[in-house]
Amino acid sequence: MAVGLLALLASPANAADVANCPARPTAVGVFVGVLQSRDDITATFRVVQVRAGSLEGYATNSTNTLVDIRYGNDVKFLSVGESYLVGAGTDAATLVLSSSVRKSEALFGGNEVAGVDNGGENCPRLEDPIRTLHIDGSSIDSGIFTSFFGRTGALAVAIIGPALLLLGLLIALVLGRRAITQ
Repeated sequence: MAVGLLALLASPANAADVANCPARPTAVGVFVGVLQSRDDITATFRVVQVRAGSLEGYATNSTNTLVDIRYGNDVKFLSVGESYLVGAGTDAATLVLSSSVRKSEALFGGNEVAGVDNGGENCPRLEDPIRTLHIDGSSIDSGIFTSFFGRTGALAVAIIGPALLLLGLLIALVLGRRAITQ
């Protein structure tokens, strides 16, 4: 990725194209934090180390160690007591710090839709800095079945339970039918 950025900077032919690219999102602060609590849309972190930027003015306690981050529905993928690498930016609508767990994907194919990418811009693809990751930089599991695979008992009940219920109902109907015809 760094080589691609260097090549982009070295090439004057691409300079005009880059000027027409959308502005890159920037993080207000990047920090390592331990999740203290969460509600339906917000997570409260205890800041262990600020790695970039500043969280001044966003702390929720007098020692400047607790910070609230708005996640929306993504908060369900975070576990209390776990440490995370959090990139937070200011939400333009609410003016509070926000982040996301899931990687943002282009809707409806993005520039792959016919007629969308007619401008000829050669914009670099950059990672979203306003995102929460594990400490080692890996993505947090946020798939549809993540909650099932974490609890194998729940997965077994969800699959086998309805089948056993249907089998029991079928046996009851057969026994009821035999009792009536005799």
